Amino acid sequence: MAIFDPNEKPDENLWDRQSEYLAEIWHDPLEAMAVADSMYFQTNNIWSEWEAMAPGRRKGRRPNLHSGRARALIDQAVNSHLPITPSWSRIPVHDTTESKSKADRLENGFRIVFSDAMTQSHILSSRVNGKQLILHNYTQLGVFLDESNLRKPVKRKGEKTEDFEQREWEWSSKHNTYNPLKLVVPEPGEVLMNPFDKHPDIAIRKRKMKAFELTDFTTARGERADNDNRGQFRGAFAKVFGMGAKDAYEDVEVEEWWSSRWYGLRTMEGEVLVMEPNLRGIQPFTQCWGGSPIMPTGAEWNLSWWVKQSLIFQEKDTLVMLDQANVAHHQLLQRAAWARRGTSGDPAEVASQDDDDWLSGEKNDVWLEDTPSLPGQS
Repeated sequence: MAIFDPNEKPDENLWDRQSEYLAEIWHDPLEAMAVADSMYFQTNNIWSEWEAMAPGRRKGRRPNLHSGRARALIDQAVNSHLPITPSWSRIPVHDTTESKSKADRLENGFRIVFSDAMTQSHILSSRVNGKQLILHNYTQLGVFLDESNLRKPVKRKGEKTEDFEQREWEWSSKHNTYNPLKLVVPEPGEVLMNPFDKHPDIAIRKRKMKAFELTDFTTARGERADNDNRGQFRGAFAKVFGMGAKDAYEDVEVEEWWSSRWYGLRTMEGEVLVMEPNLRGIQPFTQCWGGSPIMPTGAEWNLSWWVKQSLIFQEKDTLVMLDQANVAHHQLLQRAAWARRGTSGDPAEVASQDDDDWLSGEKNDVWLEDTPSLPGQS
């Protein structure tokens, strides 16, 4: 649960406390997720334990090669069991034809809207959720309202009529076919929430925005508050981000506060740029743990145990041993295939004959060095 009233308008102190609180909870789980990612993306060091026995002397002495088993293990599970478009189910309130018909209409409505939202996204959110769930035993989903074409443009101060009419025409052409929902699957660590609630009161999101995007965003938020004739944004604050010497495409790290009552945005240096009422009335992020995570008996509580019940951790040791076996076999094969030659005569003379198809001399004058035999199972 939150350490204060989530309906409060956060000040600097409350924001700092909640951010630090969630960062501490998620530190170990995110490290465990990084281990799983290293397996999937084939960047893990399969000789780390061997190298640790003699730090410095053994590092980098053995090839760090990987097979595609770890990635195939995850992708196969996702592709075999998770549909591109999820199904929707609404249980009728009453056992009547009318109630069932209403439930069916609601199911179809959700299916159409969310299926279209997935096709409008650059990713298939259901597949990404499934991959994270199998890889990390945990996943998140953000459902946002696309405000870009929600409100009809308002003429800005000093804006030329032809420029305003162009913006108005662009809005009209998009508004007729746009989907109001945007689906976002955060990267691990991007959004931090109370891990024990499926839909927590507060979410802290850390992300990067281009300098020009941040300037445009804060400018639009300020204009919206200034044009608020109905008092919806009472108490809102917006400060335009000044790029200064920054390049327009330079990344700026920001942190967002999301609750059902308030939305805030600040730089990682702590400068608050936006604080306004959240008119949507919802905290847009939700989360899910896979299966039924448990703790080992007698172990000290740590959230990383839940992450370590993912499929990749169950196979971690086996995958490492198989990669090590492949490397060892490859090294033996290389030594046998490219064994050095020895001679009882002049090595320079034998070397000079490498360009010819024939070697002169007695059979026993030239030999191959002895190499370890390949194991029987190879």
